[in-house]
Amino acid sequence: MNAEAFIDRLDAANIAHYVLENDGGCAVFLPAAARMIGLWADAEGPNVLWTHPDLFLSAEAASQGWSGLHPGGPGGDRLWHGPEHQFFWEGPPQADLSNWRVPDFFDPGGFRAETSREAVRFHRTLEMPDGATARIVRSFSVDDSDAPGFQLREEHSVELVDATRDTQLDLWVITQVPAETTLLVPARHPVQPGVAFEEKPGDIARLARSIENTFVWNVTGVPLVKGHLPADAVLGTLACFRDCGDGCGTSLLREFSPEVGAAYRDGLLPDQVGNQCVQFWDGLGYGEIECHSPTATPDNPMVTETHRIEAYSGPITSVSDRVGKTCGVPPPLLFSS
Repeated sequence: MNAEAFIDRLDAANIAHYVLENDGGCAVFLPAAARMIGLWADAEGPNVLWTHPDLFLSAEAASQGWSGLHPGGPGGDRLWHGPEHQFFWEGPPQADLSNWRVPDFFDPGGFRAETSREAVRFHRTLEMPDGATARIVRSFSVDDSDAPGFQLREEHSVELVDATRDTQLDLWVITQVPAETTLLVPARHPVQPGVAFEEKPGDIARLARSIENTFVWNVTGVPLVKGHLPADAVLGTLACFRDCGDGCGTSLLREFSPEVGAAYRDGLLPDQVGNQCVQFWDGLGYGEIECHSPTATPDNPMVTETHRIEAYSGPITSVSDRVGKTCGVPPPLLFSS
């Protein structure tokens, strides 16, 4: 679906949204979880991001964030908070994830928006269960660089206020992509991902691969797995590459800043905590690639990160060359499995 048709359907469902445009590219945002719900390198082309097929049912469903539409919530690129093991379980963790829940105070989360033609800024104050307060900000602005495609600058921050001794909070930037997308994360050396969850034990080891020093995962939307990569291995770039058929393709490139030695305290379970900077998910019909921030604590109460996002689309050979050059992967190998 192109950008105009997507926005028309949001309008028809009376779903509040915000738009940034530049040189033919377009991004669309929803307040729920400070979410970029659509991203087009070419407004006439396909959405780079995955969106839930029921997104346009009603304004009420979209405004409820993850809880309004299952599985996967509305989709897009959203901001969540962690540590996951601390906030997402109702009682002792169950192996089948049956009591894993997304807290409503994270998604939709009560974000307010400030907008202009060049930028969108979401902000909120989070009242945490331990009585602490945190200020959360996420902003997007159009980047007028000479690089190809549609460029955005994204910044997010967390500031702890009135923290207790044990307060901790981190931010996840979670990008949802369609099945048949290839996730690529350049690393310092070939890396075998850690396992957070597998419905079938061994799936991550069986399906993950490395090309040169780049971690590669082919999203199918089927296996129900979550894995992770350490901050001291990744280089600070990731890519989502998709062959859309008919000789066309899309990509999303993200530049981020892993901090070797910083306190990354996220993890699905407490015994998994340690140095998780990038996580990925595959299942329920879509895939995810997540960038996690270091954890804000009373000793380090403010964490700010700046990412650069590039959406690119066009002839498949041009897109694969762009992704291959960025990730250090020979383009022909992007099409192997």
